[in-house]
Amino acid sequence: MAALDILLKAHTCGLIGLMAVGVSSVMRYSAPSVRAVCEQHGLGDIPIGLDTNARRKGLFCLYQKKLAAFCKTGFTNADCPEAYKLYRRALASVPEKAVIVDVGFP
Repeated sequence: MAALDILLKAHTCGLIGLMAVGVSSVMRYSAPSVRAVCEQHGLGDIPIGLDTNARRKGLFCLYQKKLAAFCKTGFTNADCPEAYKLYRRALASVPEKAVIVDVGFP
């Protein structure tokens, strides 16, 4: 989550144009915890996608549950498209070159 925090701060400062966030683990509170961090930065509208073929599936992370409690929108994993589809849609809307930054689990 620290890497996401840095990217969100860079976006709010105008250093980057963050178009989407992909989550590389599918645990019960993955999407709502990411949404909560985005909302803290005033960026609750950033699209979030999940890699449903992720190796880290179904595990329980206490920190995610605690972060998800701050999610204001009732957002769940079920609200997320597949991450690769979200990236494709985001990249298709960019007229210039774009860079994908992948942080998190390998």
